[in-house]
Amino acid sequence: MKYLPHLIATLLLTVYTAAYGGLKEANKAYKNGDYALALKEYGPLAADGNARAQFGLGKMYDEGKGARQDLRLAVIWYRKAAEQGHALAQFNLGQLYRDGRGIRKSPAEAAEWLRKSALQGIVPAQFALARMYGKGQGVPRDPNEAALWYRKAAEHADAQEQFNLGQLYVQGKEVPRDYKEAAIWYRKSADQGEVRAQYALGDMYNGGRGVAQDYKEAAAWYRKAAEQGNAPARRALAAMYASGHGGDKNSREAAQWYRKEAEHGNATMQATMGNIYAEGKGVPRDEKKAAQWYRKAAERGNVAAQLKLGVMYANGQGVPQDYSAAVSWYRKAAEKGDPVAQNNLGVKYFNGQGTPQDHKEAATWYRKAAEQGNAAAQLNLGLVYMQGEGVPVDLIQAHKWLNLAAATGDKTAQQNRAVAESKMTPLQIEMAQALAQRWRDQHNGAASPRAAQAAAQTVEE
Repeated sequence: MKYLPHLIATLLLTVYTAAYGGLKEANKAYKNGDYALALKEYGPLAADGNARAQFGLGKMYDEGKGARQDLRLAVIWYRKAAEQGHALAQFNLGQLYRDGRGIRKSPAEAAEWLRKSALQGIVPAQFALARMYGKGQGVPRDPNEAALWYRKAAEHADAQEQFNLGQLYVQGKEVPRDYKEAAIWYRKSADQGEVRAQYALGDMYNGGRGVAQDYKEAAAWYRKAAEQGNAPARRALAAMYASGHGGDKNSREAAQWYRKEAEHGNATMQATMGNIYAEGKGVPRDEKKAAQWYRKAAERGNVAAQLKLGVMYANGQGVPQDYSAAVSWYRKAAEKGDPVAQNNLGVKYFNGQGTPQDHKEAATWYRKAAEQGNAAAQLNLGLVYMQGEGVPVDLIQAHKWLNLAAATGDKTAQQNRAVAESKMTPLQIEMAQALAQRWRDQHNGAASPRAAQAAAQTVEE
């Protein structure tokens, strides 16, 4: 009898060694894609209560490997392993409860199993539990508890998840909005080379959100992201060089970064390159190249470029003068609501340049632009009402529109308003002034000199 304890210990060691050996073979077979052998090896071990084998068997039924997919059996085996404390089984079981796969959907049951897994340090479970607290699924909504689990998970997560946590802090949806905390997680992610985090961190420094405003630091992070091909970072870096934020103003460097973005097909940046060549900022002034860039942008539907290309054709700048082409590009921009293009198109109809002369059509386009506050169009509309060209003579309407244009400081409008007044009765003048004031009230006040300047920027020269 004295040999009995030794015999029992030997037998237990043999059983354990056999079980471990079987599990090792099962895992190896699964890894090598021999799912039939893995299923055969997991089966007896799982039936004997081995949690790892139970998890393996559950995973195979979950994924349909080695056997027909059977989520009901997957739930059974995951549960057996989970009840023995197997962390990954707890996580997978929680997901099945959350999604209602193989078992009746139960957010509360999902949260319970995910918590068990999360407490054992399973990062995906921590993220999943954080989301449930953030959205109030299976647990009362608790942004602070969500933040706690997000932080736990992110400490051991990859750069992408750390960036995502930064985003959540900025958005303030699942966790309390906290720019300082967002900046911390953006930096952790950015330091690992996550390009979106580098751009986001640049934005934080640029705007002074969550960190002290620092244009040089912003430019440094924008550059890191831009050099990895991040389009918003290229644009932001170009803008910083153009404005002088983040260092000395450098039009040449700005042009280089704008060009990179323009060459990737960004219509806004292509229009910007047109402006750069038209104005000679950072590059030699070249109207031909300006027109080429405007055309690229215009063909992509950029309204500002369509207008400017129309002006270049009207004036013969960088392209041969061609009124028909000018009208075509004006029309594209005008139909999208650009008031300067609408006024310029009206001028072409009024003068019969590039299109048959049509004063009525001219007045239609003048009105569209005038109603948007374009001072040049208000002047033109006032003149056609005063002269009866394309519309019946109406001195009250003429005075109204000339009065609005005159308020911007336009001398021609002021002079013609005086001419109109000389032909009007005091009552008519009073009525016209009332109409102008009503228009101002409907459009948040009278037009300003700044509006007039903006309206004149791309009017034909």
